[in-house]
Amino acid sequence: MQSNTLNISVALFLAFASSVSAQSVGYIGAEYGNNLGLNPNDVESQESNSGTVSGAFAFTFGNATAVLEGNYRTDSYDSGIANSPFDVTPGPQSEAGIHLLFDVGSSSKLGGFAGYGTAPTDPFTSAFSYNVAYAGLEAVHAVNDRLTLFAQAGYGDNPEKATTASGGFREATFGRIGASYAWSDRTTVIGEAEYGGNSYYEDSDEPGDWWTVALSGETTVGSSGNLAITYGVRYASYDAINDPDYGNETSVNLGVRYMFGAGSRAELVNAGIVGLPWLPRRASLWTDVMN
Repeated sequence: MQSNTLNISVALFLAFASSVSAQSVGYIGAEYGNNLGLNPNDVESQESNSGTVSGAFAFTFGNATAVLEGNYRTDSYDSGIANSPFDVTPGPQSEAGIHLLFDVGSSSKLGGFAGYGTAPTDPFTSAFSYNVAYAGLEAVHAVNDRLTLFAQAGYGDNPEKATTASGGFREATFGRIGASYAWSDRTTVIGEAEYGGNSYYEDSDEPGDWWTVALSGETTVGSSGNLAITYGVRYASYDAINDPDYGNETSVNLGVRYMFGAGSRAELVNAGIVGLPWLPRRASLWTDVMN
């Protein structure tokens, strides 16, 4: 009886996996970043090398699309960037999220997303490690064969706000807009901007004010169309209003990505893979610079 049940379960799983595979798209990738962090008040700057591995998987069922994604990042900043008494450095950060989108007509998708990110210190100190949980609404609209617009708006919170030294991404709101343009059959360019804030970032009388802009691209190489080179630049500002300290970060990235079920970044975006918002986890990581 157990053997028959196992055989049936395996058969059902294989049938489901085959069905999903036929309707799925996604990618896995790795990226190197060179980052310049600046605390203008203390005239303190540091260069950091970063490494990121990421992946996303989208599958459709009926008129709905579900997207699962995650990433893991390391930075080489040391405690001097904060110029604070806390001898801690940014630890490895991780993030996972889910999106659920529904087709609206033939060219739009509407739905929601949720994510969770960790921004620990190294060595780990719970008072100065900031996690973040967030959720929101999102939309993707293909204007034509080359141009696609996307937007996200949401709310995030620091689950450990009762025990952390500062607020982090405590009870914060954020919004993101972007556009994907298929420059050619091989190259896709994406521009985006994001803004967020809260009333308690470093301290109860020091609200958070954060924003970032980014321009990135992806070019497929080889005859298969599955392998691509990724590249981009990003500028971000993390400010605790009423505190003289604040952080700016400029980043340049280069990486590689393997896609399945799609032959370009534009196809991934049109399928609903627009990524997770940047600010919730990164603003959490920069909280200690305000001390």
